[in-house]
Amino acid sequence: MDKSYDIKIYGCHSRDENINLCKGILNLKDSDIVYDDRPTGGNAYYTFRKALLEPVPKGVTHRLVLPDDMQLCEGFQDKLEFLIDKFPKKVIELYPFDYNFLEGINPNPYYRVITLAACGIVFPVQIIKEMID
Repeated sequence: MDKSYDIKIYGCHSRDENINLCKGILNLKDSDIVYDDRPTGGNAYYTFRKALLEPVPKGVTHRLVLPDDMQLCEGFQDKLEFLIDKFPKKVIELYPFDYNFLEGINPNPYYRVITLAACGIVFPVQIIKEMID
């Protein structure tokens, strides 16, 4: 798959150490980091929304928004590309656990949810504005 996605990390400066670690692993630029610009901070949804609504470069079909406290698994971008390729029209939520504990209950790591409450969320860019509205 050609890289047709971009990644934004949203957060606050108190987590710069982890932001810089993820930034290096993902080969992100400073412009890919979106900080909470409110004097006293607040609910993370504000900065999540701000990151999600950043201008989308030409040719980008998907945007992944990650919080500043993520720890990335080995092969993260390969797994991300696989998911985008497999589910190009779906919103994909990323969770911070190994799905192996679901064996016997739900051996498939992909399952439907009705909320957007994950550590990372991949959006097809064409639905971002409508979803925020």
